[in-house]
Amino acid sequence: MNKEDVTYTQKSKLRVLHKYTAIVIILFSLSLFFSNYLGRITTYVNSVVAKCNNKLSDILVNWGLSINTISLQGNHFVSKEEVLEFIDKSKPILFISLLKIKRNIELSNRWIKNVDVQRILPNTIAISIEEYKPFAIWHHGNQFSVIDSTGYVIINDYYVDGLVLIFGNNALSGLDFVKAVVNSNTELSQQISSFNYMRDWNIIFNNGLEVRLSQDNPNDAWNCLNKLHGGLNIMKNNWKAIDLRTQNKIFIKKQKTYHQLQSINCDFPK
Repeated sequence: MNKEDVTYTQKSKLRVLHKYTAIVIILFSLSLFFSNYLGRITTYVNSVVAKCNNKLSDILVNWGLSINTISLQGNHFVSKEEVLEFIDKSKPILFISLLKIKRNIELSNRWIKNVDVQRILPNTIAISIEEYKPFAIWHHGNQFSVIDSTGYVIINDYYVDGLVLIFGNNALSGLDFVKAVVNSNTELSQQISSFNYMRDWNIIFNNGLEVRLSQDNPNDAWNCLNKLHGGLNIMKNNWKAIDLRTQNKIFIKKQKTYHQLQSINCDFPK
């Protein structure tokens, strides 16, 4: 290839390069132009839509479709003020998103299990809240937790008056027993202060009496305790503890030592 051919080839490459460079510059300029133009169009359209919405909102409010009443039921631990934060009463009732209100309320408080929101024309938003029902306060580790009857932790470090205490990291494995005792609605069950679970169940009563139950058959031991109470009214005796962990034997502690009680034989199985 002679010198003239080389020069021609280089010039051809430069022309192609200049051509593609020009195309890139033109395309970039066009993109900037249209992006700026489209941005202005979008801003204008949004502005028009907002004005139309505001105008329509005013019309609907003037027609009587405002939010005048918010009906709330089912809340005990959730305050009405918490719920009202999620409802913009300045909007017409037709502009309110019921699904958004429902989701916001459900996420706002751990006591809330479910929320139902209804629009009742012309002026009412009706909200029904289903809260978790507290069953007991569970102490595990260094934490006090309010739980429902399934063992679900509703909230931590919150005091609810009148709930029985359950102590023990693994105590919820025997929650069915606790529920059976609490729901038995006997004279003894109404005087329980706490359930303690280590390897066996210990029940502490309001007067300080401690009852130790067998791990293998706590329900039978509880029935035996009620039988014992029916005969001796254990809550009025000055007893410190009752041990029901041994089959067919009942030990009572009056002061410092245990004594076997011979008059009652519960005969619960191993």
